Amino acid sequence: MAILGNSREDGIPNSASYAVLTGQAINTATKLIDGANGAVNITDIVLSKNTDGDFSFYNGTGEASQLFFTAYIKANDNGDSIESINFTSALKLNNASGVYVKLDSSNTDYSILANYYISNNR
Repeated sequence: MAILGNSREDGIPNSASYAVLTGQAINTATKLIDGANGAVNITDIVLSKNTDGDFSFYNGTGEASQLFFTAYIKANDNGDSIESINFTSALKLNNASGVYVKLDSSNTDYSILANYYISNNR
């Protein structure tokens, strides 16, 4: 498998790219990462939210596609939470439509950072 970027000391490839989404309503599935150039391999996801919320991630355009991850964020006492998800092995998604995310409300008090690289094989 060909990858873009070098490997870290633990053998996991460095992320060659990142995607950020914040400040827009994502209560319907919204594209986070374009998958047209190959398989998307996610290495890390960082989520922050000022209020409680559920983030759903899809391999493809949304609810008709494969749900692969849901993060349930519970705001702490000062009104914000940060969740960092670090995969020990990259999570490989192969839908040409890309990676989509949906929030369970229309609140815009969130931010999403996803580190990823593209591999040639789907």
